[in-house]
Formats: sequence, C-alpha cells, structure tokens
Amino acid sequence: MKTSLDSLYGMTACGWIYGGPTRKNAFRHSCYRLCVGSVTYQVSRGISDVDWHSRSTLKRTFPIDNLGAATDQVYPLSEMVRTQFRFVTDAIWQQSFELAASGQEVPVHSNLFFDAMNAAATNDYSRAIMNLAMSLESCRDLNFSRLHPAKFVQGRGPRLEAPFNDNDLLKHLSRNAQTAFRRDFSTEQPQHWPHLQNLYVARHHVGHGKGPVFRTEAGLKSVNGESYLAMQSAAAAALNWMETLTTSSIPASKKRV
Repeated sequence: MKTSLDSLYGMTACGWIYGGPTRKNAFRHSCYRLCVGSVTYQVSRGISDVDWHSRSTLKRTFPIDNLGAATDQVYPLSEMVRTQFRFVTDAIWQQSFELAASGQEVPVHSNLFFDAMNAAATNDYSRAIMNLAMSLESCRDLNFSRLHPAKFVQGRGPRLEAPFNDNDLLKHLSRNAQTAFRRDFSTEQPQHWPHLQNLYVARHHVGHGKGPVFRTEAGLKSVNGESYLAMQSAAAAALNWMETLTTSSIPASKKRV
C-alpha cells in the first residue's frame, strides 16, 4: 500500500483529535523524517494541499432558454496547479513508524516547522514566517551546540559562543559556519539561499508588527502561496543541513575536547 505525503499530513491532523498531543508529536516527527530526512523533492504543502491540485473557475455567466439550456457556446475557465511530491514506500513507512514509536523526544524545531505548515494552510503567512524562523533558530542552537562551545542557560537553553553569539542566523549559516565548521549553506545550496534571505526580510517586517513582505527588483512584495513555498523549502533544506553537520567538518584546532 502506498500513500502520498499529503495524505500522511492529513493523518497528522487526525492524530491531534484521536491520539492526543503525544501521539500527534510522534507522528509529526515521523512525517518530518519522511519529508526532510529522505530525498523527497519538496515538503508536503499542508493539510489543504489536495485543494490546490485543481483550482477551477468554472462559474460563468451565459444566456439560457426556458428549459435552462445554454443558447450560446460556453467556454469554461480552469487552472491546473501541479504539486511535486513522492509516494511513501513500505520501507520508508516502516522506518518512520519505528522512529515515531521509539519514545524519543521530538525536537522543538520539528514541531515549529509543522506549525508553520499549519499556518500556511490557512493563508496565515505572518504566523507561518515567524514559526519557520523560530524553527531554524531552535535547530541552530541544538545542533551547533553539539559541535561548538556553548553554555546552557536555565529557561533559555544553549547559548552559543562566538561567532554565533548574536542574532544573525543568515550569517551563522554562511561565513560563521565556514569559520567554525568549514561549511557554508549559502554556497553549498545556492538555489535555496535567496529564499532564505527573503524569509528573514519577511520575518523582520512581521516582528515589527507589519505584513509579511520581501524585497524584489520592483519593490516590496507580499508573501503569497508560491513565494512562501519557496521559503518553506529553503527552511527545510537548512534544517536538514544543520542536522547533518558532523565533527569531521570542524578544524582540529576548533574541536571540542
């Protein structure tokens, strides 16, 4: 039996109703592994994704006779929108189910990422943008602190030492990561980098009580479904990139003892 990632995410929503928060979190973590940890092309768009496969505008005004038949040729309008997704195999499902049933704690950044997807499904892009940014920053603190000196602060979590001791995540993923880990997300995945930059421009505006907008050559543009999906894909790639950093990337002089 095969099922799409869209169907799986719909099951995630059902998990909240029937399974309670614990089962929901475990299943969301399972789906996160499917979407980000595997080689899928793009993360599932959200609960309402099936509504976007065929967006139709068939409502037309045309003359009819006394029997209700059209008296003129009717030219309906329709629009097909294709979404990239892969099917889940039995092997992928089994691995994900075992992860979900293992009792491991679900990372905060995983839940935040799926909260962003939930918000985007209702076109609440302000909340979606903030959740994506929080997901990235939580993932940075968790994974960078495994490889780089940090102090644990009660009620806050890891506090990274220089050069990660400020709030510029884009710099942390690029030139700071190059210095500390000999890795640079901006050069390794340049297709995602502009969208990550747009995400943080939008995050800045939302954080100051304004709408989610980003810069273009024509001026500021509001985040819509298409631009948000590009940001979400970039965030997913960055999350996976941070989770897969290893000690082999770190110069010997900078490795923790």
